[in-house]
Amino acid sequence: MSVEEASSTQNSVPMETAEGTGDSVVNGESSNTGVLSRIHQLLEGSHGNNAEEAVKSCKAIAASVLTAPIPINVIDSIHYLTNLIVQTCPIRGISIIDDLLTRCSTPGVLTSLHSDLVQLCLAAKLLSPALKHLDQDITAISPHEDMDVRFVLQYYYYGGLLYASLRKFTRALHFLEICLSVPSQQTTSAIQVVAYQKMVLISVLTGQQLNIKMPSLHTNIPNICRLYTKPPTGCCR
Repeated sequence: MSVEEASSTQNSVPMETAEGTGDSVVNGESSNTGVLSRIHQLLEGSHGNNAEEAVKSCKAIAASVLTAPIPINVIDSIHYLTNLIVQTCPIRGISIIDDLLTRCSTPGVLTSLHSDLVQLCLAAKLLSPALKHLDQDITAISPHEDMDVRFVLQYYYYGGLLYASLRKFTRALHFLEICLSVPSQQTTSAIQVVAYQKMVLISVLTGQQLNIKMPSLHTNIPNICRLYTKPPTGCCR
């Protein structure tokens, strides 16, 4: 699934220049499409120098956002940045997203950027920036145009893994169970299959009995993961 590109009109605020791009920005809105196009080009190149330039550009764009809601083109840029750096230098994007969410998001409202932050924190093994957001219970989903069920699944899946890495297994199971309970169109998501597998492994580690109430669409997940729940006869002899 791709993130839709859309423009958003904001009230006039002092203009800043995105470092390294030469494009002026008004509360996160580029005066033209140069910044976003450039980040897309950097993503396609996917080299170390490109990542450095993309980080600088996204940092300047994010800093220009002064109030909520966060504009679509800023969110889109950060999604692209996350994909670019998650395997190579994930730590470089953490402070950008953390600062943006702290300044311009409503506590308890889940946005697509939350999943990017948790993913980067896991990859960088720097958990505290994500933890302060994960510890805030979600009470609403952002109505933003870019919000997609994929980001909800990723947030709770990555969050479950993060809590499991801290041995907070009760919280980890809670997050993974929410991931499993999310209706995801007409088919079972691969994320939910992996989340169920992780739940089984955590239940074995903790000795807890799994008692998951899943939507009818996802009742086939235990069958898909039957090797986790019912090992072949004789495998443990």
